[in-house]
Amino acid sequence: MRLSSLHLVHFRSYASCDLAFPARYNLFTGANGQGKTNLIEAIYYCSALRSFRAHNAQDCIQHGRPFFHLQAEWEDDAVRHDLAIHHAPSGRTIRLDQKPLPSARRHARRFPVLFLSPQDTALAWGAPALRRDWFDRLLSLMKDSYGETLASYEKTLRQRNRELKQGGTGELWNGPLAEAGCRLVNARRSFLAAVRTRFQAAFHRFFEPGEAVGDLAYLIRHDEDRGPEPLDEARFLERLASCAARDRATATTGFGPHKDDFAFLLGDRPVREHASQGQTRLFVYALQWTVHEYLARALGRRPILLVDDIFSDLDEKRTQLLFEGLREAPQVFIASANEVLVRAWLGDYERFEIRGGSAQAMARPVHVLE
Repeated sequence: MRLSSLHLVHFRSYASCDLAFPARYNLFTGANGQGKTNLIEAIYYCSALRSFRAHNAQDCIQHGRPFFHLQAEWEDDAVRHDLAIHHAPSGRTIRLDQKPLPSARRHARRFPVLFLSPQDTALAWGAPALRRDWFDRLLSLMKDSYGETLASYEKTLRQRNRELKQGGTGELWNGPLAEAGCRLVNARRSFLAAVRTRFQAAFHRFFEPGEAVGDLAYLIRHDEDRGPEPLDEARFLERLASCAARDRATATTGFGPHKDDFAFLLGDRPVREHASQGQTRLFVYALQWTVHEYLARALGRRPILLVDDIFSDLDEKRTQLLFEGLREAPQVFIASANEVLVRAWLGDYERFEIRGGSAQAMARPVHVLE
């Protein structure tokens, strides 16, 4: 699976741009602020059908223009597939091989990408909502059933909160909320249990012997002392009942997976409170490599890696580990102003010079994908 070509119209800083990608390794290089990350974002959009930095796709439209258009050619098992995305204020159309796309999640699973950025450290020190959203998107990518359960839970939660705001008890929605909520909580906890050993192995590659052990845990708000056994509906309903007075006072639901958190730990201490900036970056990179391996097993294919200048301020050992991880991907796109570093570790790659919203392929010897 690979991306063969990309065409952009009025996307971010690009009025129009056509790029072909015959190589496994691709470098977008140029000065800061010239549009390197915008290309990474466009590729991500052609897989996930959403931006990794804009909550509203309108923000991806070039300033003063009425729409953006993306066209990508994906290659899967030697078969080429044409994707076309047109987004305007009036709506969005997505077509694959000239037909309406039947399922966004299945598309993302068929053409998976994984985005790596220094800003990923926000997963560790940011609000719990960031971690919930990141893990929810990951679990939805792997299983349609998780995404469907999440959508059902969120709809029921909105209905319950609406009733609370109108002065009601919300009890009518407790049963459906508990049913969907238990499935989400147990799926999240099962996923952490499945990746925990792999994560710790990746963690030890990045950290020196004798340093604190990295770990992942799931925290159920208002039920923090709960053991590892699955959450059942009776317990969920019990916790809703115990929060009923507070829910009526605040007109919002205070218990459920929408309030839970994923704990990132060094030993038994939260990363966000006790880790240095460098330790936090390495912790998150270890998690990203774990996810890359897990997705490869779950989807039957390795995701394409999209890398936005993650190499700065890393020592030689950690830089080597990151590039070794890149070599395991079927295709890699790197945005970086440090071409010397990329050349030293990757050797052959396709080079694109980015300047003022334009991208030009520069001649280099490359390894052409088979």
